[in-house]
Amino acid sequence: MYRFSAAVTYPRTLCDLMNCLQSQFDLVKCSRDLGYGRADVDEMNITVLQDGRINMRRVKDRDQVMNIFGKLERALVGATICNCCGCDLLSILSGCVEPVDTNRHTVYDASTNIRIDEEMAQLPLRRADVESALDENAEHPLSLIQSLANHLESGMAQLLDGNIELFRAVSSEEARCSLVELITNPSLYGNETLLLKVLAFVRVVYDALCGVSELAEILTCSSKEDHDAILKLVSISQSGELSLQMKAIDDQKRILALAHSLRLNRAMRLLQEWVR
Repeated sequence: MYRFSAAVTYPRTLCDLMNCLQSQFDLVKCSRDLGYGRADVDEMNITVLQDGRINMRRVKDRDQVMNIFGKLERALVGATICNCCGCDLLSILSGCVEPVDTNRHTVYDASTNIRIDEEMAQLPLRRADVESALDENAEHPLSLIQSLANHLESGMAQLLDGNIELFRAVSSEEARCSLVELITNPSLYGNETLLLKVLAFVRVVYDALCGVSELAEILTCSSKEDHDAILKLVSISQSGELSLQMKAIDDQKRILALAHSLRLNRAMRLLQEWVR
């Protein structure tokens, strides 16, 4: 029995990441309800539990075990939940969460073979830095990320122009899995913090795309007053300047619209840093 983290993992994130390993194993299954994953390769059976334990059966030798363990740890550590704030590592690396009652996030120490560079973790994420660090390996994932970003900006513009029926949601799976593939590539070991930050960035952009879909649905059944108020929130979030300190809102629909607009706002702030 091995353990890839010293903390509990978030089941949905665990499965999103584990499903990106389909091409590297003969069989991959993961249950979001149980927080339990399974992977088979050759004669080996591997189970991944929510508490970070990895059980391998029918192993050939220690080298095979350590190779597979290293791959799984790098692929799945982003799902590890921090003891101090209750958020997973990807949420923390996207800049969403400050440490609670401590000077640092305890999840930085959760993995056994991966060192999270805390200085890099706190720096803005920029495309140029990713290109510089990964060279030709960055080309494919960066093109997928750009497509997601373009779709988000187009969706927000459609909301503001009143063309909400034209918006179509897209999946982030290809972009997410292209990054997991790089994280598990032995030639790129040592770049885990940067790659996890990019993976976190992809999740924030996709979350914002889901927010656009939710706002489009809200707008279809809103009064003229609510419609205008919601579009004002979207307009402010388009520039990344939406604040939690805005005037209190007591209308349920507008509260929900604010929540979705904050998803857009968070993504736009990261995009501004990304292209800077």
